[in-house]
Amino acid sequence: MFRKIKDILTLNKALGQYEEIRKEVDSMDSKHLFLSKTFWGNVAGLALTLSGVLPQKFAAPVMIGANIVLRLISDQPVHLFPQN
Repeated sequence: MFRKIKDILTLNKALGQYEEIRKEVDSMDSKHLFLSKTFWGNVAGLALTLSGVLPQKFAAPVMIGANIVLRLISDQPVHLFPQN
């Protein structure tokens, strides 16, 4: 019984944190997906892999590293459809 109460309190706390994060993200100006460096980096990585320029055995590590770097320098959320 106490475990269930503890779980409910934990979920309530998580919900409050989610709401705070959602409000912060909603207050940020987002950019269109096609203006995202991360998106175009992934498109370039896919093209290089499919064309054979980037060997498949190196594709995943290179793309993981590139995505980490690009996400570290990015601070804006993206959207695909116009925001209200």
